[in-house]
Amino acid sequence: MRTSYWVIVTTDKLFNKEDYYQTAEQLIEAIADILAHSGTVYQLTHTTPGQLQDCKTEVHVSRYGSTEDGSMCKICARGLVDIDADFEVKLDKTKLSNLIRSKLPFAVKVQKQAVKDREES
Repeated sequence: MRTSYWVIVTTDKLFNKEDYYQTAEQLIEAIADILAHSGTVYQLTHTTPGQLQDCKTEVHVSRYGSTEDGSMCKICARGLVDIDADFEVKLDKTKLSNLIRSKLPFAVKVQKQAVKDREES
């Protein structure tokens, strides 16, 4: 069974065009680093080794909420997390939010949304 979530991380402040790529890279690294380690995934899902079959993450970053002249914007990273197990897997948003925030030098808003009816590929 596949359980999928969107993990959406949006900067609280506006960034200029020159800082976009560095900030986008930091967002990607924070999400990927957390979800690439099986021990962390077990903590976030309250599972133990052997209960999960696979966990994959794909992250995309985009500009969000630009100023009128387009010179400043928030930056939003959207990570699609697919977790395969024999049961529906819960993802602990509080722990995830705290981990993401601890890896970034700027403030962010973290959201988690369940994805319904996503097929295994």
